[in-house]
Amino acid sequence: MRQQPTRKVTLTKGGPQQPQHLPVGPHMYQAISPGIKSIQGIHPAKKAIMHGRGRGVAGPMGRGRLMPNKQNLRVVECKPQPCVVSVEGLSSSTTDAQLKSLLMSVGPIQVGCLQVVMMPSLQMLPQQRKAIAKFKEPAHALAFQQKFHRHMIDLSHINVALIVE
Repeated sequence: MRQQPTRKVTLTKGGPQQPQHLPVGPHMYQAISPGIKSIQGIHPAKKAIMHGRGRGVAGPMGRGRLMPNKQNLRVVECKPQPCVVSVEGLSSSTTDAQLKSLLMSVGPIQVGCLQVVMMPSLQMLPQQRKAIAKFKEPAHALAFQQKFHRHMIDLSHINVALIVE
């Protein structure tokens, strides 16, 4: 426990005065500037300095992350993320090898998937100037769309769209 500073005030008239001890709680200290001298009738401003984190007065000190309890838990429904991209507006001279190298530059594409109809990883539709590809991860499909949408390949601007299954 710290020793509290004692203050003696001498008066010109009257008897001696007892030293004053002010009640100070735990972790609180008096902040009195040493340059201010006590004169009868004028008292220095007393400030309390609280040690802790932040400026919050209410509640326990040092609150960090909230621990999960039944009140602050949320139910989040995850929607299925699209893994399939549609590439439209292809040039007639664009080959599947060129398109496959573009797709593989972002991430791996699936070799085959189990659906009603077996769809290969890359399906070219040259009559419609379109291709459909399926990535292994939804993040790769999104990255491919962001990177190559409205991109020029073989003098044609391609449009990349995500397809939700």
